[in-house]
Amino acid sequence: MATSGAVNYRRIRMIRRGIRLHKVVDRTLPFLGRNARDAFVRRLRRWSNPAEHRDRGDAVLVPWIGGTTIDRALAYRKYSAGALPHQADAVACCQRLFDDWERDVGALAPKKEFLVSMAGRKELESCPAVMRLALSNDILSTATAYLGELPVLSAVSLWWTPPNATCESSQRFHRDSEDDEQLKFFFNVWEVDESSGPLRFLTRDMSRKAIADLGYTVGRVDDHRLADLGLLDQLLAATGEPGAGLCIDSSSCLHYGSRGNEKPRLALMLQYTRANAAKADVPDWDLANPLIDELSDVQLQVLGLKRQA
Repeated sequence: MATSGAVNYRRIRMIRRGIRLHKVVDRTLPFLGRNARDAFVRRLRRWSNPAEHRDRGDAVLVPWIGGTTIDRALAYRKYSAGALPHQADAVACCQRLFDDWERDVGALAPKKEFLVSMAGRKELESCPAVMRLALSNDILSTATAYLGELPVLSAVSLWWTPPNATCESSQRFHRDSEDDEQLKFFFNVWEVDESSGPLRFLTRDMSRKAIADLGYTVGRVDDHRLADLGLLDQLLAATGEPGAGLCIDSSSCLHYGSRGNEKPRLALMLQYTRANAAKADVPDWDLANPLIDELSDVQLQVLGLKRQA
């Protein structure tokens, strides 16, 4: 494979640091409500490069081959193992990364009792199978159709949760706050059953009912409040064999995970947001990664990159 030169590519001009920008807006415009501050950040990021955002919107009109349409009333879709290209190879790569971590630092006690980061962007972008899965036509077409524009790959992570008895933070019901909509793809590296602390969630319609009845805006929700609404019986779980996956709009669906594990869980996560998401960044992908030379212009745009003219 040819060796890529950083000079061949450039980062697309736009406000890349949405999280940092949002913190500035929070400090300088505290009198605005949370939703208004989020909307203001989205406008700033769109104004930073309007042509780029128009191009991303036009991607919806492209006749994509493959992919699926997600029912917006549900806002999730499950995938069987091997349903997507590069899925099995990506899972195998994640297993190797975990084996390396366990050999090097596994004897050390993790700083958290759940959802421990085994690998992030720097480690996973060096794994071609993971990046090929993340940039596959099937996933990009699904995310583009749901979000209404060509998305940004905002994060790739490998998460491990050991057995635990805690119920805190993301182990309680919540919605993710990076934007008003996003898609996260989770792929099981190991088999996940009811004793593995699977991701549990309500559909988008059920979540809307709960949010309206509870007057929920942000933060965590205790189980008993959803039990009072009779919604705990409606919970779905992301269980399945190694390689099985779930795509979910985690900003719209109330969910929790990694709670009460009796067995450890290891999962690959791919996050897709709009380019002007209120609280998501455009990662600084390695411009010298040889894989970049394989990518189409559309795939590069998902990484926030363009070829030099």
